[in-house]
Amino acid sequence: MHEGHRERLREKLLTSPESLQPHEILEVLLFYAIPRKNTNEIAHNLLDQFNGSITEVLNADMEVLKTIDGVGANTAAFLKVISKIIDLSSLQAPIKGKITCPLEAYNQVKNIFKNATKEIFVVFYLGRDSSILGRSIMTSDNPNYVNLDLQEINRLVLIHNPSMVLVAHNHLSENAQPSKDDIEVTKRIALLLQIAGVNFYDHLIFCGENFYSFFVEGELDKIKNEIISLIK
Repeated sequence: MHEGHRERLREKLLTSPESLQPHEILEVLLFYAIPRKNTNEIAHNLLDQFNGSITEVLNADMEVLKTIDGVGANTAAFLKVISKIIDLSSLQAPIKGKITCPLEAYNQVKNIFKNATKEIFVVFYLGRDSSILGRSIMTSDNPNYVNLDLQEINRLVLIHNPSMVLVAHNHLSENAQPSKDDIEVTKRIALLLQIAGVNFYDHLIFCGENFYSFFVEGELDKIKNEIISLIK
């Protein structure tokens, strides 16, 4: 009976994927982690625990996943691998276009930030004509904290040799205003880029349809002048 049900769901996925309900999508995914068990109930258990969101299921901590009825260590690890593959595919997605204003930056990151359940930090390496030479994405398993890797930013600056760098990140709250940590991070990046001889174009904070621009608000120039005075 289970085998027939699995084949019907697989066929539905191949012929009309838009008709699948969230629990059915998760159920099919679990087929490949739990080969000899009815995964329908497990899919429902997971969605019930995580607000009906597959994204929240995949982003959940492994130890939390293992507490869900029917989910063992192997299944939790499988779901985390899927999550990492999604993150990697976003990182390696083809990049094209230019960034000459916050709207163009938003168009580049909106799919990354869409339905995000954690803060994500994106760095754009731009040419003299504002064309995108490269991009890096940083995050962490802590939804409200990003592991900012300044060494990685410096490495990619050396590789891409950009004229400018623009950074952007999202807030999970309804407030796009920068926090003390956001200001401190901006100062650290400004120092790195000043030493590298690269223009710090802007730091944008997105919150839904709203955004904050360090450049537009005049805060970026203040930070740059502070950095210049420190290293003289």
